[in-house]
Amino acid sequence: FSPVTTLLLSEDGTKLYSGIGDEIKVWDTATNTCVTALQGPPGTVKSLILLPNTHQLVCGGWNDSFITVWDTITGACIFAVEGTRGNSSNCLALSTTRNVLFSASMSGDIEMRQILCSGESNRIELNQI
Repeated sequence: FSPVTTLLLSEDGTKLYSGIGDEIKVWDTATNTCVTALQGPPGTVKSLILLPNTHQLVCGGWNDSFITVWDTITGACIFAVEGTRGNSSNCLALSTTRNVLFSASMSGDIEMRQILCSGESNRIELNQI
């Protein structure tokens, strides 16, 4: 048994994302059923953010210090970047007006990453500021 460590509701309210142990479960809120599970590295999912105007989910909190980005349609892990100075990224916050993702770790470090979208596919990159 693993406890739920984070919840995130989609902007339109049709999907609920839950961090449970080392996986992210995606729930259909109309049917109350789990439609998919995204399996991550060993550790605990602690923070989830949906990037606006994309179908991409940012996850922090794995024990391996990476921030991962998932495609919510295909369920594929698009890429991972090392988290806050090599520590687990326990908290994430997003500034949509500045296109900046903030990550914080248990060590007290906070980092900012610029979100760069390119092309019609809304492919993103997270570059440290």
